[in-house]
Amino acid sequence: MSIPSDHQDKFAYHFTHFANLDSIIRHGLLANNEKDRRRIGHRNIASMSVQRRRSRMNVTCGRGGTVHDYVPFYFCSVNPMLLSVLNAKNVDQQFLLFLCVPIQILLQEGTVFTDASANTTDPPNFYDDPADLDRLNWTAINSRKWSVGSDEERHQRMAELMIYKKVPIENITHIVTWNTVMQNNILELFARRKVPAPTIEFDPFQGRHFYFTKFGSGQDRESLVTGPHFFKQSFENTVAEIRDNRAAAGSKVVRPYHNLRELLAAIAADFSAIDEMADVFDLEVAYGGRIHNVTDHTLAMVERIKKDAAYRYAKPEDKQIMLLACYLHGIGKAPLNQTAGEIHKIFADYPRDSMEKLVRLLTMEVAELSDYAIRKVALLVGYHDLVSDIVLREREEEQLFDLVTDEKEVDMLTAVALAGIDEKESFTRATLKRGAKALRKKLKGR
Repeated sequence: MSIPSDHQDKFAYHFTHFANLDSIIRHGLLANNEKDRRRIGHRNIASMSVQRRRSRMNVTCGRGGTVHDYVPFYFCSVNPMLLSVLNAKNVDQQFLLFLCVPIQILLQEGTVFTDASANTTDPPNFYDDPADLDRLNWTAINSRKWSVGSDEERHQRMAELMIYKKVPIENITHIVTWNTVMQNNILELFARRKVPAPTIEFDPFQGRHFYFTKFGSGQDRESLVTGPHFFKQSFENTVAEIRDNRAAAGSKVVRPYHNLRELLAAIAADFSAIDEMADVFDLEVAYGGRIHNVTDHTLAMVERIKKDAAYRYAKPEDKQIMLLACYLHGIGKAPLNQTAGEIHKIFADYPRDSMEKLVRLLTMEVAELSDYAIRKVALLVGYHDLVSDIVLREREEEQLFDLVTDEKEVDMLTAVALAGIDEKESFTRATLKRGAKALRKKLKGR
């Protein structure tokens, strides 16, 4: 057997967290079942529901077994699966590496490939004859577009190359990484283990892009979604910057609102009372498969939180903080350029943008503001989706436990999360309440 001439220059790619690289250098890149057999841990970044399906899916050629008996690689570099991983907000893209193998590895005994991802309930077709590479949808695989035409095409783009049990580190010819900082970390790790390093490359590699960035807004070296490490760093920097700015300005700045109560009264009377709110007034946005008006959604959140027990029984300052967070949670949705009547598509990183916009607002608009209030407002605005993402979307609960200082912060975050869900969605709201209660109990027991 030989690789068809049209495909001989191709590579396949496996993305993993930098935290796994030391183990990969020492043990090779191992299939999930092989890692379990050897009791070798790793930093998992995959969806657990997808992994459960893969663990049960039979491979119909090669050495058989299940998908978890194989090390998976993708033929595509612009990978919808990676975008799903990023949108789950469980990993910082800057720490991800792409391990590359030449397609000739298909000639190795036990290697198979598919014509679509092995992530769905219905299995793809499995092949072990390189001549069948022509059966794959290479137009979809080679596309540089983020979007795909259909769900079928999405999975065809993610056709896989699967290597039985193990890929020795010497079979990895290139590693694509985020920047020179990560490059140096990789080279240091190989040197420490006294193992020759593969060639370290940056995006683009051989004309292919791998990472998802905010290039559309001129930020081509900023991750499309901020992961947990850098988000927490941004939160802490935002709080510190507001406190430092206020201390430096002292009484030199004349602030229009004496306290949070006055600011809230002004916003209630005029949604556009402050610049950040005016930027999203009557803005139509598409997010999470839905289109909504930011003003309508925000005002509905404000009314819903007033009915929440955590709000009703809270102290006056905490009530003001929760209300303000509901008003401000979406200010990061404002586009750089907006055409009247246009529906603006927003991405999962808007909570960080909302949080960072608090710097000017909380520095310049309110005269009396405690350090307590600064932290709480930034927390509830930046992390307003944290509890709902943990309970409903597989976001890691350790992000919550690593962030909050007490159970009250969990209650406040939960109240804001519930305020964002329509009362008609009773099942979702009930699920969130149960999950939040369990999280609160876990925190109390730590």
